[in-house]
Amino acid sequence: MRRLVVVVNPRAGRRRGASIADRFLSHLTGFEADVRTTEHPGHAREIAATTSLAAVDTICAVGGDGTIHEIVNGMLTRADGARRPLCAVPAGSGNALALDLGYSTPEEAAKRLTRGDLRNLDAARVDLDGRIVYSINLLAWGASARINAIAERLRPFGGTRYTLAAILELLRWRLGGEDAKLDGVRRADVLLGAACITRHSGRGMQLTPDAELDDGLLDLLTIERGGRLELAGVLRSVFDGQHLGSRLVRIERREGLVLELDRGARLVVDGELMDGKVVRVDVVKGAVEVVG
Repeated sequence: MRRLVVVVNPRAGRRRGASIADRFLSHLTGFEADVRTTEHPGHAREIAATTSLAAVDTICAVGGDGTIHEIVNGMLTRADGARRPLCAVPAGSGNALALDLGYSTPEEAAKRLTRGDLRNLDAARVDLDGRIVYSINLLAWGASARINAIAERLRPFGGTRYTLAAILELLRWRLGGEDAKLDGVRRADVLLGAACITRHSGRGMQLTPDAELDDGLLDLLTIERGGRLELAGVLRSVFDGQHLGSRLVRIERREGLVLELDRGARLVVDGELMDGKVVRVDVVKGAVEVVG
């Protein structure tokens, strides 16, 4: 009998987390599940950081990428250093990690878990003025942070909120430049930047379509300022990765980077807005194992 800790975010997927957990568990045999329902922000991290893992085979995250972010941060900061494979059960509005792993339903997650499919997942170690946070999706700045802030106010629209937020950002009377120096250099022509572990972000967007989960590198995307119609074309094509053909888009692979954020500017880490002035980022190769 294999033992699971199943962390359920009941607010995920328009409050469908509990029903998605039931679907997932109904497709498992030969497992004993210890189901934990989160009660407040940060609770999934607490569970992953403090639960005894001596008899646990796998930790399952029933939620979105925010729930996975919390669990990974809990595991990577455990006092005893214990880690267990993570199974991402897609129940959020984005589900970037599950999409990168090639599935989008709780039934498929159960099938992968039953087969015992495992692979390594890198994490970006983000030092925010001495505070350490781990990212398994992306960290972004500039217009990305503004779009994320708008999207938080549009949660009733589900996964489409990111597209709506991007449209609202494009409609601003003046499109601002990048709110940070990257490795000591300020480029006034850059509208936004994103350093990604996963290919996907938001609701099916492929910001960095060639990113690999376990290559030890960040895929750094920058989008330069341009006309609103040209930027709208980039937005439309980001869902199939065709935006790489735009003259405004640049991608490079990095082992790390340093950001110096302007006063009042914010950083997005796995969908969460965070504050910092000097941000140092490097990759922890194979930080955790994931099902898939």
